[in-house]
Amino acid sequence: MEEVFKHIFVGSKIDALDRASLERNEIESIFSFEFITTPEFVKAKYFVAAPDKQPIDGPWLGDAFGFLRAQTAMGRNVLVHCQAGISRSPSLVAGYLCYTYGIPINKAVSIIKDKRSKIAPHPQFIGSIEGFVKSENARVMGA
Repeated sequence: MEEVFKHIFVGSKIDALDRASLERNEIESIFSFEFITTPEFVKAKYFVAAPDKQPIDGPWLGDAFGFLRAQTAMGRNVLVHCQAGISRSPSLVAGYLCYTYGIPINKAVSIIKDKRSKIAPHPQFIGSIEGFVKSENARVMGA
């Protein structure tokens, strides 16, 4: 697991199950694409069953970004993980950076890749996130 942005870590299911690593990195919150049982010291968790290499279906992205924003605003370190920490979790974090900070998605992926070189976000997942961010921005601008 690597810290890729202030308070945000990207990792794998193995990282999420490694109690010593969670404690060492002071992880207090977990966003998971894989069902796990979390240790008692984890204060908040969010689980989404979203298969890899497919477009995202469902309105959960806004809720996911809200979870990350709320947890980091409290100063909590958050682990975002999927099975391998290669596609879904870095894609979600890139989307969060794009949505929350206005960082272009390709730049957000680059920021994450600088910290965790083995990422390979799937184009369909990134495309779904980009579409969500654009539609949310359009909705806010039109309001």
